[in-house]
Amino acid sequence: MYLKPKKRFGQHFLKDFSIVNSITEAAGITKEDIILEIGGGHGILTERLALSGCKLISLEIDRKLSEKLKNKFSSDRNVEIINCDVLNFNFNSLSACNKKIKVVANLPYNISTQVVFKILKNKAFFSTLILMFQKEVALRLSAKPSTKSYGSLSVLSQLYFDSELLFIIPPKAFFPPPKVQSAVVKITVNEKPKVDVGDEEIFKKIIKNSFLYRRKTLKNSVKSIKDEKLKYVLSESLEEIKFDISRRIETFSLSELGFLSLTVSKKLLNKEN
Repeated sequence: MYLKPKKRFGQHFLKDFSIVNSITEAAGITKEDIILEIGGGHGILTERLALSGCKLISLEIDRKLSEKLKNKFSSDRNVEIINCDVLNFNFNSLSACNKKIKVVANLPYNISTQVVFKILKNKAFFSTLILMFQKEVALRLSAKPSTKSYGSLSVLSQLYFDSELLFIIPPKAFFPPPKVQSAVVKITVNEKPKVDVGDEEIFKKIIKNSFLYRRKTLKNSVKSIKDEKLKYVLSESLEEIKFDISRRIETFSLSELGFLSLTVSKKLLNKEN
């Protein structure tokens, strides 16, 4: 029996067993794997993952659901249930696992982008991610320049992630049914960035600030950056590499934006020295 969903947690419980099987098959789980599940819910996916014999760490923010899961899997030594908010979870604790971890998650829509950025920040711990998103968010991960879905999430995630949209899930597969379609995405985490961006923190600043105004030209999006030092060096770099600053920021590829960041990083380093 399902507990009443809590809106503040964005709860939509998966109830379709065929989709559960598709998710676990996509993850290619073996008993040697370590799996981090985000959002155990009522345990329909947790149970299927546990059957593989893998080491399973399941995070659940809802205290009552967490207690329910702990009781359900109390005799399973390979299953660990942790009552916590994934956004506050200390990913460094996973270093004790001593191997790359796979993530399987039915992400709450209201925090899905934040979770991706947190995983990206802690990417060294992970090999493969099987994540369920709102369809529109899933499309952003692999979006190309000059498309509606292309934005900061696309650029920042594509630096290290290879994303493949596996299948679409209709609202009826959940309780309660959401008002939008969902999608399952398989993400392979690369150890090295696809392009050299120089200082990754500078790259993040450039991308996040610029895409706040994605329809603006590159010239005008740079003007919107509040960090005066970064703004000055960016403007200087644009003149040097001769980018067409009349183009909208949303038309620039990862390679182009990476080269811009690399140029800015070198200039800032020279100024500091």
